[in-house]
Amino acid sequence: MSMLMLPDKKICYLLPLSRELPSPKRLENDLDHAEKNSSDETTTIDSKWSVDSEITNRSSLSEELKNFCPDYPIYRVHTMENASASEETETDGAKPRSRRWVYSPIYISRVCPGGKGYLSYSDRSCCSRVGGYWQLRHRVYSRTCYSVRYCYRWWWFGYTCRTRHYVNYVYCYEYKCRVY
Repeated sequence: MSMLMLPDKKICYLLPLSRELPSPKRLENDLDHAEKNSSDETTTIDSKWSVDSEITNRSSLSEELKNFCPDYPIYRVHTMENASASEETETDGAKPRSRRWVYSPIYISRVCPGGKGYLSYSDRSCCSRVGGYWQLRHRVYSRTCYSVRYCYRWWWFGYTCRTRHYVNYVYCYEYKCRVY
């Protein structure tokens, strides 16, 4: 597992460790060779995550993870299924309708700051009075990145190094009233 701390948002995320990252021994070796070699080839790898639930019982975490983020809440994240979408619409047909549609509350850790995570009867009627419908959207809540240098030995040519730039996006959710 890996821990991502965002001090400006006072929050931590627990996510699976990427299998693409090198082992600590390989990383140390690559860093030694990277100092001697320069390379301008960079690959960017995007990861899109959605907040799952808060970890209230930290006893299941390793000591390193507990100590890394002792002062902020820790939330599990999971990979987003539809990582390419920038917006999701929840309707029950080609033309949006509010009748028979069940608006389930969004778990509090998933709601965007300032966003609406629960729809009251008043909310639903106000939106339909202006000819609108409620849409469940997701948007980027935080973005973090880091780079890792990988070095490969090419027989008698020596080492070649490349950089991989990892970008993590964490998404939040909210209901928005959209007018036709």
